[in-house]
Amino acid sequence: MKYGTIGIENSPRRKATLGSYLVGVYLFSVPTFSYAIDLELNYIPQCLGIMVGLYAVLDVIRSRKVNIPAEIRLYGFFVFWLVITTLLVGNGNNYEALLTSVKVGLIVLCVTQLIKNDRDFKNILFIYGTSILFVAYLNYETLLYLRSAIRITEMDRFDGTLANANTAAIYAITVLWVSFTLIFNKKTGNIIKLLCIAFASIALFMTYFSGSLKGMIGIALFAISAVWTFYKKYERSLGKRVLIGIAGFGFVVATLYLIYKSPFFFRLERIILFTDTGSPGERLYLFTTAIDVWFKNFISIFVGIGHDNFRDYNNLCTYSHSTISEVLVSAGVIGFALYFGAFILLLKKLYIQSKISFSKIQSTQIFSCFFFLLILLFFNATAVLYSSRELWPLIGIIASYSHFLRKERIIIIKEMEAVSSTT
Repeated sequence: MKYGTIGIENSPRRKATLGSYLVGVYLFSVPTFSYAIDLELNYIPQCLGIMVGLYAVLDVIRSRKVNIPAEIRLYGFFVFWLVITTLLVGNGNNYEALLTSVKVGLIVLCVTQLIKNDRDFKNILFIYGTSILFVAYLNYETLLYLRSAIRITEMDRFDGTLANANTAAIYAITVLWVSFTLIFNKKTGNIIKLLCIAFASIALFMTYFSGSLKGMIGIALFAISAVWTFYKKYERSLGKRVLIGIAGFGFVVATLYLIYKSPFFFRLERIILFTDTGSPGERLYLFTTAIDVWFKNFISIFVGIGHDNFRDYNNLCTYSHSTISEVLVSAGVIGFALYFGAFILLLKKLYIQSKISFSKIQSTQIFSCFFFLLILLFFNATAVLYSSRELWPLIGIIASYSHFLRKERIIIIKEMEAVSSTT
């Protein structure tokens, strides 16, 4: 065996574990059933979540190993801290939201436990990606109307069964990332790649008609990250770098033109020209008020005021619409350090692994995950996502994949040392 090229692409073919199928089906069910109240099917993802949890406990007992990376443990401590701070200083009226956060935290830990190899990682991403077909089917009439409408107003933004335009846009961008991650992997079959192109097309269509500012900016960021990932894949070939640079520039320009031609571009234009005093003004008021409440005394600075309690401290009676301000006001500096520490630690691990990866497949997928996390950090600045039922399980999957790569690298280095010592 030539160790100069050893890595995922030359390692024995692994099989996807049963746990990855359970996790994939659970993630598939979240956007398909969780938000559609009218369908009355939100019990499906809850039942699947229980199955994932039980199987994760069984896996720990059977393997006698806890397969949870440090960054996901930090997130788990963050959720635990939400419970502690709410019990200590909360007003006791918003326990339903706290229960949701606890359930998300537990499912993230369980999901992370069940990812064992790179095959599991790709398997889950593909199953999750197929959910876009069912979401599109459930919202077919709404999407058909938006496509054919002569005049679209701000009230026509797409949300459908996802209940909120921003939720729809963020979900669609996660599917874009899933699709491109699988397409960039040369070991992905041609049929799967064709399906991923279909997933990405539908997701782009949904984002286009969501009217979400986060979605518009997210598409631009995603286009830049996709070009950079592709560029890094062929960075050792000067000719390909030039071609990718030219094609990438055209791709980014085309993406910006697509955003410009969106029927909801006027919303972004009003922000750029500072002529929108509606929603942005309310968001700014909520953010500044949250910071003021957080800064009111020593206890609130370090401990916060309790999970989801900020809605009782502002005139709009709602949350602050930013993870930054919401975490600070709810859980204080301690909660802020735990939550964003998990992000920073995972980003650091991915960056280091991108520098020392043994194969192009590893490097490409690591870069894809790295830029996806950066996009999610942007979303965290403009939305409250620490209890997201899709995003944090996906982050857990990325963390597990990174954890697997680290373990594989250690094994490979030991094998290389063993070979060199015998020659």
